[in-house]
Amino acid sequence: MDKSEKKVYVRVSGARSDGQRRQMEQIVRDGICPFCREHLEKYHEGKIVEETEHWVLTQNDHPYAGTTTHLLFIAKEHVTRPERLSNEAMIDLFRLFGKATADLKGATLFMRTGEMSYTGATVDHLHAHIISGMSADEGGEAVKAKVAFGAPLTLLKK
Repeated sequence: MDKSEKKVYVRVSGARSDGQRRQMEQIVRDGICPFCREHLEKYHEGKIVEETEHWVLTQNDHPYAGTTTHLLFIAKEHVTRPERLSNEAMIDLFRLFGKATADLKGATLFMRTGEMSYTGATVDHLHAHIISGMSADEGGEAVKAKVAFGAPLTLLKK
């Protein structure tokens, strides 16, 4: 990358609302990573639930439609791939996951890695989502989240 070019840490095309899009456009103009700890509170409005040596556990500012709980684990170190985490950070993530979901009847944990245009991610800084909603028995609908982009099935057949 040319030194005059700014690294882009967000994928604006993935915004799910006008407010999120405006915020992401400002982040691009500022040329910073919104999930790096020193910038987090400038852009993030969600309540920080817990902070450890390796992670910030916080409410998601832009929860997926249909969730009753949508939390984010944000790595405190700027990494984009899980293999770059220390063993201690990995253990800490799962300890926090257990703690954060202890009172939920069900939850899903997911993390994206790699190029955002392949994964559906909107921020190029390793983070994981905990989402929970209503049960199907209670009339809950499936929560939809982009977790990857795929090729048409006909391209995958040999």
